[in-house]
Amino acid sequence: YPLSQRTPLSCSAFRKLNVFCNVGDALLLLPFVACFIAAIWYSFFQPDIEKSGHTTRIPLIFAFVTGLHNSILTLLLGMPFERALFYHKMAARLSYINGIFRTFVVFRVQSSSIRSSLWMMDAVNAGGTLILIFMTLLVMTAVPVMIRRKWFELFHYVHIICCFGMMLGA
Repeated sequence: YPLSQRTPLSCSAFRKLNVFCNVGDALLLLPFVACFIAAIWYSFFQPDIEKSGHTTRIPLIFAFVTGLHNSILTLLLGMPFERALFYHKMAARLSYINGIFRTFVVFRVQSSSIRSSLWMMDAVNAGGTLILIFMTLLVMTAVPVMIRRKWFELFHYVHIICCFGMMLGA
């Protein structure tokens, strides 16, 4: 199978660190790398509120798709759920980092009247602020050592509530 061939990232030094990468994984990681580069570009070099919002939403959509047990993506790719969780976590973390970058762009680009508003809850960024707040709650409860392993039910229910909140914010 051509997509299961090893890449140079699968050398023995990386395998000792439990890093395995084949051609299929590298192809799935390319959109994440492109989205991260675009987020850096549209946040720091050429600040644009609309495009930085796209770089935040795209990995968030991918996180929703890969977080479902019977999603169409895992069916089409023939990927087991345990393997899709890696991409779910990566997409969620990338979306959170890009959301922080977007917050920087909103403070940098917007006028001083909007910049002084409480929690950035203005007409332009109210949804983005809600999404970032809910994502912060998700990140805090998804820490494996502290909450996720000890109190899985809390992690699970906060995940569900925050996902609905993020959909409302979008």
